[in-house]
Amino acid sequence: MKLHYKGKYDLNPESLPHGEHKPGAVRFKEAEDTKELAVIANVLCLVIMIVLAILVFVRCRHYIAGNIWQMLVGALASLLPNIVFGFIPFIIGMVYPRWLFLAMLGVCATGMGAGDYYNVYNALTQMPKGARTYLYQFNSYWYMP
Repeated sequence: MKLHYKGKYDLNPESLPHGEHKPGAVRFKEAEDTKELAVIANVLCLVIMIVLAILVFVRCRHYIAGNIWQMLVGALASLLPNIVFGFIPFIIGMVYPRWLFLAMLGVCATGMGAGDYYNVYNALTQMPKGARTYLYQFNSYWYMP
């Protein structure tokens, strides 16, 4: 896939380039606009981060008091481009609680994927076996080839 930047997006889905619909395409039941998607993704992100943070605090409670800087480094490192998969540092941080920064990196990075998890959930629950998907303006559609 090649992406071509052609200017600033004005939040109007009609301005997005698109092809024709596939015959028999079915629109996903998903967020209607970017605002609704942002609310869903942010709530999901917070839930994921809270659950994972609770696991970190339970597992690493003996190391937290003297290592607040590790928590900060881990959380801030996740704000960099997601160069590391979120769950891998989380698992390493849980196995080795002294590496608290990795656990926090994993918590933040895993939460940042909430919008993608939402899309995967929609695909798994709405598409029949063998279906294909495509994006048309803001919404996803599936069809049988």
